[in-house]
Amino acid sequence: MQSAPFPLSGPEARPPLLGDGAALRGLLALAGPALAPRLCQQIVADLAATRAQLAPALAAGDRAQIRAASHVLISVAGTIGATGVHAAALALNEAAHGQDAARVAALGPGLLADLAALVTLVPVVAAGGAE
Repeated sequence: MQSAPFPLSGPEARPPLLGDGAALRGLLALAGPALAPRLCQQIVADLAATRAQLAPALAAGDRAQIRAASHVLISVAGTIGATGVHAAALALNEAAHGQDAARVAALGPGLLADLAALVTLVPVVAAGGAE
């Protein structure tokens, strides 16, 4: 079993990025063995592209791009069962809509880190590995 990159108890405890992986594996099972590899590749590509769009938007304070990227992330993260990322993307989207620059700045770094981790983690979980 891999050690978690965060405490499993206490005030800083966080759930695994993909929960138990069931949502992602279920989605890939629905796609079937012929399409599942391509779907997994597309999920990873979408996460990476969203991160690539979000990072400079956060640095520039470009609310329109932050809203666009977080909107995509809300959909992808929710679909694959990344509930923490989904919640963070919702909060970021709301902060960008509300022009709350301080909240956007507070949410951005953690979300970018989680996106980078998901890009690596999705193929592992999809292949039946543990988070």
